[in-house]
Amino acid sequence: MQQIRLKIVIFTLLSLCGSEQIYSQIPTLFYKVVLLRIAEKDSLANPPDTVNVQHIAVTLADSAIYVSRKNQRRVYDFAKEKIYFLNTQAKSYDEAPLFAEIDFRRLEFFNRLGLKNMLNRDGIENQVGSRFELESLFGISRSDPEKPANLIELSKENILEYAIHSQPVASFIFSEIPLETRADIFARYLLYETQLHPAISRALVSQNKVPERMEFAFNNSGKRYKAVYFLEEYRKNTNLSEFGHQYYLYAYQSNNDLKTRINQIYGYIHSNDVVFPRKETIIQNFKQSLEKRRYVEAFLILTESNLASDENYDNEFALLKTRADDNKRFQDFLSALVPSQNPDDLTNKIRYLEKLRKSIRHTKKAYLLDAFIASYYNGLGENDKALQLFDNVIAQNPYITSIYMDIGNIYTEQYNMRMAWKCFEIVQHLYPPHPVNAEVRLRKKHLKETYPHFFMHP
Repeated sequence: MQQIRLKIVIFTLLSLCGSEQIYSQIPTLFYKVVLLRIAEKDSLANPPDTVNVQHIAVTLADSAIYVSRKNQRRVYDFAKEKIYFLNTQAKSYDEAPLFAEIDFRRLEFFNRLGLKNMLNRDGIENQVGSRFELESLFGISRSDPEKPANLIELSKENILEYAIHSQPVASFIFSEIPLETRADIFARYLLYETQLHPAISRALVSQNKVPERMEFAFNNSGKRYKAVYFLEEYRKNTNLSEFGHQYYLYAYQSNNDLKTRINQIYGYIHSNDVVFPRKETIIQNFKQSLEKRRYVEAFLILTESNLASDENYDNEFALLKTRADDNKRFQDFLSALVPSQNPDDLTNKIRYLEKLRKSIRHTKKAYLLDAFIASYYNGLGENDKALQLFDNVIAQNPYITSIYMDIGNIYTEQYNMRMAWKCFEIVQHLYPPHPVNAEVRLRKKHLKETYPHFFMHP
């Protein structure tokens, strides 16, 4: 891992344009945002409580949104399909593929919707919010005939109001400032940064004017809130330092933590090419182990290269099978690698491989056994143990491409979509021709086709 422990990795987030004349066309909206907690029965005697007040700046570029509040800045870069996070006070930086946010919303929405349907069958209504509120929270509309019940739009001059079940849910007052060509990017701001129902967002953007005041209610985790946005200022930004920033990936502390290691690798592969050992070198090392009758070691040498770069070693594996055909230890080892769905069988395989791992701990590539053991722990639902073992493997060799697919899938099961999609992106950058990349491409294709409103049109 020493070769990927970087002090600072510099990323250029956006290169909008080099001309001040073009920069001057970039509008920035300055809003005061008041978040209120609504009691069950809001009244003069029981008014809403102010949760917090924030001042935010929203800069609408051609294919990116800058959202700044205090010392924090978030950038949605639709050209690069990334989200960047910067805290200048804490000197912390992070980034994630745009797909991570969308994938999380998709999973969380359908889980809460499933829970709601289950509770409804038991006669417990609206314990996790109405369908309308869930769609507002996650910006996802179901593609079935069911529509939000009784959503009524009341339109007046420069005013839009919405009610559902006769209760007001949103209202908007518009300025005379046109959004011009920025309506499409402003729609993404509403989608990612507010809790507006997608149908209301579309109607809002169709006005093609900057909202002067926005007020909407939403329900999350059994608590009801009201958000009120007040437009304090609007200007065409001419400050060149606001754009084309170089943000810094501050050094992660080396604490032998898997997430730290993945972040280091994720940063490294974006600015460095990884060179894999030549096939001839792998075969030479394999033959040396074979001649010494170290059959498990010979197998692991070939397997590691195959998992990393999908090199084909059919002839070498056939030769190994012939040479080790009467070697009981090797045959037992191969039997332990046969997948199983039976928990007892998985447990026995784990015990065997853990014992073998200890007995060959000084053998070259012995750490790769941890990957097989990890996959079995994953099959038993012991994901934390599996991640720990995968960490042992990439600590020794951070360039085993297909392992990041396994790690990403476990993070998906844990709903840690930011780390999951970092792993999937490592797969794509580390060795693009690897077959596991087909699965990543399919995931991206599905999200883009199912939720196109989360992306900018090409």
